[in-house]
Amino acid sequence: MTSLLKIFPSYHHESLQAIGNGDDLLALCWRIVQDLAKNISQHNEPNEILSLRSEKSHTPLWTLNSFFFSKYRHLIEPAGKIFYSSHEPSFRDSLDISHGSKKKELFHVVAETYRYWIIQSVAVSYISCKKDVQEISQATRKYKLLAPEVSFYATEAAYAIQKSYELAGDSKFLEACRWTIAGYKALEVAVIYLHVEASLSWKNKILLHHWREAARYGEFAFHFRIKAAIATEQEDEMDAIHWSLTAGAATKVSDAHKNLLKIFPCGDECLITYANNLLYAAEQAMEIRKKTSTQSIGNKYFSAQAAFWSEHYYECCTKVIETYLPSLASVHNGWRQAACSAKKVAFYLSRAAKHENQKGVNLLALYDQYRADYHTARNRIMIASLLR
Repeated sequence: MTSLLKIFPSYHHESLQAIGNGDDLLALCWRIVQDLAKNISQHNEPNEILSLRSEKSHTPLWTLNSFFFSKYRHLIEPAGKIFYSSHEPSFRDSLDISHGSKKKELFHVVAETYRYWIIQSVAVSYISCKKDVQEISQATRKYKLLAPEVSFYATEAAYAIQKSYELAGDSKFLEACRWTIAGYKALEVAVIYLHVEASLSWKNKILLHHWREAARYGEFAFHFRIKAAIATEQEDEMDAIHWSLTAGAATKVSDAHKNLLKIFPCGDECLITYANNLLYAAEQAMEIRKKTSTQSIGNKYFSAQAAFWSEHYYECCTKVIETYLPSLASVHNGWRQAACSAKKVAFYLSRAAKHENQKGVNLLALYDQYRADYHTARNRIMIASLLR
C-alpha cells in the first residue's frame, strides 16, 4: 500500500534523527536540503507535457564545482535566524560549532549536501533548458483555448526556466536554482490542471474536488517559490529559505490530495485516516509559515517553532503510513504515538503564538510553552528509540 504514496523524500531519516538527538536546527537544515532534493529529482520525471529526457541530460556539469559557499553560513545562518528568531543566545550557541568536532562534521555534511543539490539543479536544467522550453511552449499554444489555466502556468514555467538558464550562464547559481524550482513547479501546476479538465469531463465530484485542491495549493507553492527566488536575488537568504519552506509545505498539501485519490480505491479506512492526518499536518505548517512574515518578533518565535513541529508531525505521519504492515505492527504503533506527541507540541506552540498577540495573557503563553516542552521531551525519547 505504501507504494501508492510518494511522500518519502531523501534525508527524511536524517531530519528525524537530528530531532531524536535534540538538535532541531540541524533537523531544519536537513528539511531544507530534503525540499531541494525532492524538487530537483522531480525535474527528471516525464509528464503529460515533457517527454522523457535522454541520459545525457542527467549528466552533472562538474565544472560548476567552482561554486562554493563560505563554510556553513549560507545555509545554517539563515536557517538559524528563522528557527530561533529573537532568541539570539540560542542562535549563537548553535552556530558556535568550533568546539565540537562531531557537530562541526554534521553541519559540514548538510551544507555540502545543500551545495551538491544546487549544482545538480543548475546542471540538469542548463543542459535540458532548450528542449524543455520548446515542449512547454508547444503546450502553451495547444491549450490556450482548450484549457487557459494549463496555458497560463506553462507560460510561467517557460519564463522561469529560461531565466534560470540565463542566470546560470552568469554564474549566479543559487538564483538559477531558485528560478529552476519555480519553473518546474509552474509546470507541475499546469499538469494538475490537465487532470482538473479531465475530471470535469468525467463528472466525478470527489475526483474533481481533490484535483482542484491539488491545483490550488500547487499555485500557492509556485507563488511562494517566486517569492523565494526574488528574495535570493535581493540577497535576503533568510527570507528565501522562509518562503521555500512555506512552498514545501504547500506542495505537501497538494501531494496529499493527489495521494488520497490513489488510496480511496483501496477502501482501507485506517490508511485513509492516516493520509488525512498527513494532509492536516501539511496544511497547518503552510498556514503558520505564511503568517510569520507579518508577525512581531516574539510571536514569530512561537510560530516558527509551531511550524517546525507541524512539519515533524507530518514526518511522523509518513512513518505511520510507511510501517502500516502486519509485520511491523509494533513499530507502527510506536510511530502513531510519536505522531500524536508531535501534534500536541505543535498545538501548544501554536496556541502560545496566539496568546502572545493578546495583552495581559502572556502567562497563558508560558503555560502552553511548558506543556509543549513536556511533550517535546517525550517525543525525542520516542524518536530516538524508534530509530535505533
